[in-house]
Amino acid sequence: MTSLNTDIVRGSASLVLFEWATGNVRRYTNWTDRIVFGGSNFSSVPEMSVDYGEQSGGSKDEPVKIILPSNIVPVSTLAAGTLSSEVFVTVWDIVPGQEASAVVSFKGSIRKTISNYQKKPGINMAEIHGVKARLRVRLGIPANHLCAWSFGDGNCGVNTSAITETGTVASIDGRDISVTGLTTIEQGYWNRGFVTKSGLNILIREHVSGGSFRLIQPPPLSWLGQTVVLTPGCDKAIETCRDRWNNEAQFCGTGIQIPDRHPLFEEGNDD
Repeated sequence: MTSLNTDIVRGSASLVLFEWATGNVRRYTNWTDRIVFGGSNFSSVPEMSVDYGEQSGGSKDEPVKIILPSNIVPVSTLAAGTLSSEVFVTVWDIVPGQEASAVVSFKGSIRKTISNYQKKPGINMAEIHGVKARLRVRLGIPANHLCAWSFGDGNCGVNTSAITETGTVASIDGRDISVTGLTTIEQGYWNRGFVTKSGLNILIREHVSGGSFRLIQPPPLSWLGQTVVLTPGCDKAIETCRDRWNNEAQFCGTGIQIPDRHPLFEEGNDD
């Protein structure tokens, strides 16, 4: 189901709200004039369309596609490859002039953008995934020697907010950055952690040395000279859990005690 200018014929319109980082908001409608809703103005973008796909009410609902001109923020910056914090989206259907008629038709966040969508210059597409998309994941815990928990989650129990540090980005060279002002520079301490600025988290691939880091992807150049927050990571090994985080009681490497032989069919080494 697509909501485009045919909404005008039916007498209804779509309202789209984008929210990201702290206080960044954009509001648009595909109506021919702006719409005031909830005390806020939704700017008119008649070229915008909302394709709801197949919405059955079950856990396999299709993502929503919002198709709009290439100059519309924040989709324009995402489609250009600029990193951003997660962008949350709310879509309403409304009869213009009848605020009480507004109904939330979809909520989610942008998971994919395409520029020149369907080979149309000047048109971008943002794919919005709802919370149901998180249900379409394989469950279970791998039986190996590494911890299955995410570092700092409720199962792990380490309070990562208490061990973050702030520093200033002194240099950026592709994926490599240097940060000054850190108090903990132990080799490997920050591996698999995050550097955070304005809601954007970038994974630390390698703590090279001191305040030098290699990230999983290049940070925005606007970070240079700015204050960032660093959160340490964990390699999920039992030694790290025990010696660095004093958290062995919560370790969940379910395969850590699996013998290196099958006791029913193989003899052990007498040595």
